[in-house]
Amino acid sequence: MFRLRPGFIAGFFLALLMAGCGYHVAGYGSTLPGGVKRVYIETFRNRTAEPFLDTLVSNAVERRFQRSRTLQVVESREQAEAVLTGEVSFYQSKPVSYDKNDDVSEYRTRMKLSARLEVADSGRRLWQGELGRREEYAASDNLALQEDRERAAAEVLAEDLADDLYERLLDDF
Repeated sequence: MFRLRPGFIAGFFLALLMAGCGYHVAGYGSTLPGGVKRVYIETFRNRTAEPFLDTLVSNAVERRFQRSRTLQVVESREQAEAVLTGEVSFYQSKPVSYDKNDDVSEYRTRMKLSARLEVADSGRRLWQGELGRREEYAASDNLALQEDRERAAAEVLAEDLADDLYERLLDDF
């Protein structure tokens, strides 16, 4: 004779509850706010003194959205249901730790973005928000290596912020 275990019953009801309340894994919503499926991504503006962040962030955001299985990144505003615009509003790289000789041993780079999703033909706002991240990296006496490490930190930040933006938009928060 088949006997139901209490753990099985509890698991079954938990699964039913999660399915009924719309639970899903972050970033795996099906569409952008407003049911948008086709999006045009404008080049992000760079409001900082650090060069090339506009290109770095724009490329990261576009790559992230192109990996979506439910969205289509289009080539022009005319093809889009919505337009994503944004700007790099803050960038800073500064020392955060020192060695026993008072030399810098670690830097922290911080970056903040603001973004807006709007209906392509009317300009009506669907979503607007700000995101920020930080990344630490080891200091170096070699200037070229130091610059490479800062650039690598900026690339990591751009990718992470692109992921965060994608998740926030698809979760419709």
